Amino acid sequence: MKCEELETRIDQAARRFAETHDEKYKRSISRLSLQLADLRHLAVLEDALARCRDEDMRTTSVYAALEHFSKRVVVGWPIDRFREALNTENEEGRWQSMNASRNGIRLAVNL
Repeated sequence: MKCEELETRIDQAARRFAETHDEKYKRSISRLSLQLADLRHLAVLEDALARCRDEDMRTTSVYAALEHFSKRVVVGWPIDRFREALNTENEEGRWQSMNASRNGIRLAVNL
C-alpha cells in the first residue's frame, strides 16, 4: 500500500470515529498510522541505500528510521547490521550490507 492510500484510509477512519466514537475506528487509525510511519522510514533507508556509495549517509533521518524499526522488530540484527554498514569504508561492501539489512527490516515488518 502506498503512503497516499494509507493517508486516505486514515482520514476516512478518523471521520467515522468522529461520527460514531466506535473503538474499532480508533484501532484502525493506530494500525494504519504505524504502517504509514513504517513506509516513510523505509523510504529513508532506501534513499540511504541508493546514495551510500557516493555520500555519507550517517544522518539524523537515517538514525531516526533505524530507531523506529528497532522498536518495531523482534529480531534486531538487520538494524544493527545497517548501523554498522554506515561506518564501512568500502563502498561496495557498505551497499551490500545495507541492502541485505534493508531487506531484513522489510521482512521483519511485512512491507
